Amino acid sequence: MKYILPGRRPLLRELEGAERAAKMETSVTARYAGDRKDDFTYLQIDVGQMPAGVYKLTVAVKDARTGQTVARETLFRVVG
Repeated sequence: MKYILPGRRPLLRELEGAERAAKMETSVTARYAGDRKDDFTYLQIDVGQMPAGVYKLTVAVKDARTGQTVARETLFRVVG
């Protein structure tokens, strides 16, 4: 069976509806010290207890030495 991703607009509408229905936020902080510009760090998120729906994941990374921060976000769907 081939899974076809839905269009982005329906996902955005569903996300906007979910944000209006319940404002909930969870923050996780992790500190990692590396010595290379291209160090790889693995982060796993357990969605086993999350209700089905569309969520927005935001990852923000701050360079402890320079103080610079960069953030990216993406939508994902939990199916039950």
